Amino acid sequence: MKNILKHITDVGSAFGAGIDSNIRIEKQYEKLGIVPKVIPAGHSPLHVAFAACTELSKKAENNVQKILKDLNIIIEEKSPIALNSAPRNSAKSQDDGQEDHIYKISFSNKEVFLIYGFEVLRWVLEFYNDENTKIERIISIKDVIPDTSKGSQFRSAEHLPIVHFLEFKKELNNYGEIETIQKESIQKNFENKETEIIIAPPDEYGNGRLIVDKILLEKILNKKSIKIPTITSKELPVKESLTEITPGELSIWISSNHFPNKNLKVLNIGTRWKEKTTKTTSTDTIELVKRLSSKIGESHKIIL
Repeated sequence: MKNILKHITDVGSAFGAGIDSNIRIEKQYEKLGIVPKVIPAGHSPLHVAFAACTELSKKAENNVQKILKDLNIIIEEKSPIALNSAPRNSAKSQDDGQEDHIYKISFSNKEVFLIYGFEVLRWVLEFYNDENTKIERIISIKDVIPDTSKGSQFRSAEHLPIVHFLEFKKELNNYGEIETIQKESIQKNFENKETEIIIAPPDEYGNGRLIVDKILLEKILNKKSIKIPTITSKELPVKESLTEITPGELSIWISSNHFPNKNLKVLNIGTRWKEKTTKTTSTDTIELVKRLSSKIGESHKIIL
């Protein structure tokens, strides 16, 4: 297990068209003696950060810790994770992918991310909200990569695995030209938390997902229904869980996604599928999620 490294990216595909991009990333790791786990997360920085940072509930984590304690098992230190998303031609700020260097983010829980894409970095900071975060820019790797922001059209395959490998081997400080970045200098992605939600990637069952601040979530749950006019003209019934929803009725409910930042929550928007099916047949939901998929990372105002 120790030589397996995770690389979450916005390029490639798990199968079919684009799988060659994944394979090329994998080959670079294999040349370094690493067994990679390359995961194509979606088309935007938020897709990549969301996939990297989402967790199960605190109760689930506590259950694991109890089992490990009972069995007297100590888990090895977490391996660093590589994240990549830098679509260079997007006109939308939330997809901004201008050329930039590789960043390293270290958290107090010992998790480390090596990141291509400044928007990915900003979302990861939101999802963790760790006071002890350390942010570093990897300018170059001596005698190997003169400038991590240039020199390759496919930097996520040619540069990032090398930096990832050096961090894994605890050699990055010896090889890298590194500068520290002040966390306070990075503008937050989620500014208007009191009244707005952020559109997140949809789930695998054909429902949309929304990122919401904990305080706003509590206000939402105190209402029977809410409106998000820029998303849908329909009034959305508020439910505590999926089991309360009438199949075919466009609704909003609490998702099973969680983040290290406990002040951020996730809501699902869509409907429950019919009995004996695992996919929605609701045309309202299908049309809504299709629209939402083109708005990943956008903020929208809620009317309570």
